[in-house]
Amino acid sequence: MPTIRDHAALRSATQSFLRRRSWLNPDLRLLRWDGDALAVAKDWSEAPAPLRLYGRWVLAREWRMLDHLRGVDGIPEPLLRLPNALVMTFLDGDTLSSRVASRVSGAYFDELQAIVDSLHRAGVVHLDLRQRRNTLLGPDGRPRVLDFGAALRTGRLGVLGRPLHRLLCAVDRMAVLKLKAKYAPEALNDDERARARWARRLRYAWPPNWLHGIKTRLRRRARSD
Repeated sequence: MPTIRDHAALRSATQSFLRRRSWLNPDLRLLRWDGDALAVAKDWSEAPAPLRLYGRWVLAREWRMLDHLRGVDGIPEPLLRLPNALVMTFLDGDTLSSRVASRVSGAYFDELQAIVDSLHRAGVVHLDLRQRRNTLLGPDGRPRVLDFGAALRTGRLGVLGRPLHRLLCAVDRMAVLKLKAKYAPEALNDDERARARWARRLRYAWPPNWLHGIKTRLRRRARSD
């Protein structure tokens, strides 16, 4: 076990930054963890005080989710919890993009759906699979699922938990279907193709989607000015 016991030691163990901190995102540090093993730290320690409070809440939620899901293949394992940081195993891979599309097959999405089904059986819904950066294509061609900061453990929601769980599981499955339709459309069966068409027609009826569309258009306009 490495001797990382505080944030100063965490910074000393940093090999590089996978992402620098932004408004609502922490520093994402790549660490030398144990011998040649690598780990990733989500670190809010250098954020302003109000954001550190927010970060602690998000990290606590993600730690609980990852701890509950220990042993599920294809997701990070939690390693260490500091007041303003969470350390987890490093999962190598490329985010889904046009650059890797030729390496993505229908089997990739079958296995991705199997991982998502494992989460659902454990009573967890991810809720952010529509973000491409949260699903990776590993060097072995297999999927990895990241970022459980928005995940929800529906079994703790009392009488509403079961129907809500079914509804939110459908949200996760639809996110996987959309990724499959984009990166492996030839692998869609007739039912999946019909559901993907239906999802495209209704995409602006879902508030996060049209808000995302507005933000995208505003960013494009700002870049063109």
